[in-house]
Amino acid sequence: MRLIKLLHKPLLPGRACRQPAGAVLIALIIAITLIAALGTAMYTLSSSDTYGSLSANLSMRAFYAAESGYRYAVSEYLNAADMDAKISRMETLHGATRSLPNGLGAFSLENHPYFFVTTAWADAGDSNLEVRTPGEFPPGFTVPDDVSILISGETEPLSTGTNTQTPPDSVIFQVPWGGLPVDVPAGTVVYLAAELSVDHQEMTAGGSLSLTADAADFFPPENGRFEVDAHVFSYATCSGQGQGQGKGKGGGNETILTDIQGVDADAQAELELQPFVSFASDIVLRPLVHLVSTGEAADGLLGGSRENTYLLSVTDEIVGTGGGGG
Repeated sequence: MRLIKLLHKPLLPGRACRQPAGAVLIALIIAITLIAALGTAMYTLSSSDTYGSLSANLSMRAFYAAESGYRYAVSEYLNAADMDAKISRMETLHGATRSLPNGLGAFSLENHPYFFVTTAWADAGDSNLEVRTPGEFPPGFTVPDDVSILISGETEPLSTGTNTQTPPDSVIFQVPWGGLPVDVPAGTVVYLAAELSVDHQEMTAGGSLSLTADAADFFPPENGRFEVDAHVFSYATCSGQGQGQGKGKGGGNETILTDIQGVDADAQAELELQPFVSFASDIVLRPLVHLVSTGEAADGLLGGSRENTYLLSVTDEIVGTGGGGG
């Protein structure tokens, strides 16, 4: 009987004991639940940290892919034989995507030039000149009425009248007072030019230059270049203070170019001499391109994207030789 009673002894104490029945089991369940919750939290933190590192890595890879696109475009444009070849490559690369080797990602390019090419032959005496930009208009870019243009091969800018701008890339320049002075073949490059707001300005190294208000509508807002009296200069900022259609909105009547420097030694030497820029001088906007390079990187289902913007000078050639000078 004792053996039988011993074999039938409950595994857990009965209610007569001080510890309630099932308490150990409940405590064990709670402990397992807490351990599982802690493990889940640790796994979540670990996963978040891993995802964050992967995301940062993809972002950096996308940045380098965009940089690769920029360097590729620079090489293509600067190594082209002439302006026609540069324009052809710009049109080929606009909207194109290139893959990097070894699965390092890809980049796509967008060109937003600050100059034009004619789309059809125009005869001398014609009152309209149809042009397009080899890409799309830059952000905030506006062609104002009564702006001056310089046709490649000519030495003096030409005044226009009421102009029609059609996004994303087309403009019709109206040429009043007798029309075009010469025949203009298709594919001819056309540059925009600005006028001084005040006569006889002294342009010095690190100084500023005041243009008419509408110049702020079509000059790059930063790090642009212009040509005057067969020399090329750069500026840090273009501050519109006028009443133009775009960036020139404000309360004043001029556009200010700041921190002017010579692009080459000869131009810088001219600035050191503190020359006067006469009212007859033509401030020709250089052939610049606002380049957008977008880099893409992927790792499995995750991906990263980075958009970089640059302002490129397409050519170092002098585009015009006219102007008064001082």
